[in-house]
Amino acid sequence: MQGKSQAPTGQTPGLVQVSEALDAARSGRAYSRRDDVSLVEFTGADRYRFLNGLVTCDVGNLEPGRSVYGFCTSIQGRILSDLWVTSFEESLLLEVPSDRAEFLEAHLTKYRIADRVEIVRRSDLVAVAVFRPDGELAGASDRNRDDGAVRVEFGEGTAISLPRTVAGIEAELLWTSPSDLEGWIEVLDASAKTAIDAAAWSCLHVESGQLRYGIDFDDRNFPQETGMDSLAVSYTKGCYLGQEVVARIHYRGGVQRLPRGLRSASELRGGDGLLLEDREVGRIGATAVSPTLGSIGLAIVHQRGADVGTLLRTTSAANVVVEELPFAAPL
Repeated sequence: MQGKSQAPTGQTPGLVQVSEALDAARSGRAYSRRDDVSLVEFTGADRYRFLNGLVTCDVGNLEPGRSVYGFCTSIQGRILSDLWVTSFEESLLLEVPSDRAEFLEAHLTKYRIADRVEIVRRSDLVAVAVFRPDGELAGASDRNRDDGAVRVEFGEGTAISLPRTVAGIEAELLWTSPSDLEGWIEVLDASAKTAIDAAAWSCLHVESGQLRYGIDFDDRNFPQETGMDSLAVSYTKGCYLGQEVVARIHYRGGVQRLPRGLRSASELRGGDGLLLEDREVGRIGATAVSPTLGSIGLAIVHQRGADVGTLLRTTSAANVVVEELPFAAPL
């Protein structure tokens, strides 16, 4: 009788499955449905000027086909959501966390007074992320990431293709109708691509040190606390909601909390507090059990406990070591 295949020594079957999924993603042989993101569409003659006054990134100079990452901030400069803005000839598309789409639609509409702009949540479109070797994208063999966002076709189906870097890996995000999505997935399955699950998706993000809204930071945080302000904030474009606070932090001394990695011999739990001498200095965000790094997590930590190598204790009694992001490979 043929025996079951065994996991390599020191790895559980679950870790082997995650390891295989990570290898598939990093070699461009994987895809993942993205139910965690939604689209909000802006149309109208004033869309660039209007949106530019409500987000941290420079939308005013965004050419058709190009995307820019940014934050939507409150008047106090705190992050209401992160987002990608993509420009098309007739519209702007905002890619936002799904659980923030309804809020953002209402929040942004509130500031539309005499502006010629329409704001609509595109609940008719769903997404799949496709990892691509060497940045090669779907739809045409001679197209690459430098071509920007385009509309692509397969058979009778269509999709909007947006180049992205996901956890440091070249990818594209395909937005299409729910009925066409099934056709895309059939094509992907037929081309020997692997569907990666939530455990592998989370492990990719944690290993890369890529913080996510609603998991690692939220509306209590300022842009600079995420470590992504150099990518998401324009300090030259002029006024937007919350700009005064964000600029003051940038030019007058920074923030007291910093993004950090965590490593532990125990499995970490998201939401646990991080203690330094019985004083809370942060809370654990995303966690993963990495095939190569072990039990790891992300957190925004007060500078009292943010030095690399600092030993912290969680509220569930686990010891953790603070690490720089992204995580260094084990020796």
